[in-house]
Amino acid sequence: MAIEYFRQTTLKPHCLASIAVENLSVLLADLDMSDWQSIVRHAVTTTDAFVIAMEGNHPVSAMYDLKENGIRLCLRKPSSTTICELRSVEI
Repeated sequence: MAIEYFRQTTLKPHCLASIAVENLSVLLADLDMSDWQSIVRHAVTTTDAFVIAMEGNHPVSAMYDLKENGIRLCLRKPSSTTICELRSVEI
């Protein structure tokens, strides 16, 4: 239900706070979104969700400490010619 809500809204930091996420198990965060840090921070501080990130052409994982932000796994978004690359975050 929460995922469908996110698909239909423009994500702003207050959107996640307005939804009951206590039963959230997994959060898939798009690191190309401008507010990804506040969304991930809220999920990490209010739930026990396993956070998976997706990054595009900009190497966000090289600029931020993903582990410090609560991200446990980072996926590189595939281009039309590549297969998804899996990158584990050291725990």
